[in-house]
Amino acid sequence: MLRRFVARSIELTKKALSPDMIYPPSERELFRFASESDLRRWVVYSDSQYGGQTEASLSLNVDGRNTTGVFAGHLSTEISEGKGGSLARATRLKRSGFTGVRTADGEGVMDLEPFNTIAMRIHGDGRWYICSLRTDSWVNTPGTGQYNTWQAYIIAPKDRWAVVKVPLDRYMLTWRGKFLKTGMEMNPARVVGMGWSLAANGGPGEGVSGPGPFRLELDWVQGLRE
Repeated sequence: MLRRFVARSIELTKKALSPDMIYPPSERELFRFASESDLRRWVVYSDSQYGGQTEASLSLNVDGRNTTGVFAGHLSTEISEGKGGSLARATRLKRSGFTGVRTADGEGVMDLEPFNTIAMRIHGDGRWYICSLRTDSWVNTPGTGQYNTWQAYIIAPKDRWAVVKVPLDRYMLTWRGKFLKTGMEMNPARVVGMGWSLAANGGPGEGVSGPGPFRLELDWVQGLRE
C-alpha cells in the first residue's frame, strides 16, 4: 500500500511539472480511423457471444481522399437454438439485441485532465449510441483489469456528418449497464479505454430503435478544453 502511494505521488509530481499542465493544450487528437492499423486498436463485440444473432463489424471506408471507420451491422433480438438447456437459453435471451466497439486491451493510459469535453466527428443513422470511457480509480490497482465504466448517451445525426461534443461531467458511472448514483467523480487522468455501444431498445428520447440495420461512421475523436 505504501509503495503504491509513493509511486502515485511521484507520478503526480512529474505530471505537475509537465508542459501540458503548465500550458494545457486546447485540444488533442485521441483517435483517428484512417487506416487498418488504426482499426486494429479496436475490438467489436455483440450478443452473438451469448447465443444472440446480432452481426457487427468495423471496416474502412474510402471516399475520395477521406478514409473513415464504419461500425455497422444488423441488430437482432433472436436467439440461436442449440447449446444449453432452458436456463441457458433464458440467460442468453436477456443479453440479446446489443453490440459495441471498444479499444483493445493494452492501449495504455490517456490523460484527459487538461480537457473537459470529448468531441467526435461522426456520420450516423439516427440511433442512440452509448459512448463509454473506462478509468482506473484510486481504489483499484492500475493494470489489474478492474476499471470504472462511465457512459453517456449520444444520438448519431442521420445521413450527415456532425461534430458531437460530450462534456466529461455528462458521463455517469455505470455497473453492467445500469447508472449508479454514488457521487463519485471520474478520474480523467486515468482513462484506459473508450467505446460506443447500442441496443435494440434505443435510448432516452426519440430516435431510431428496434432490431434492424445500424451504421456509425467515425472520423476522429478529440479531447477539448472549452
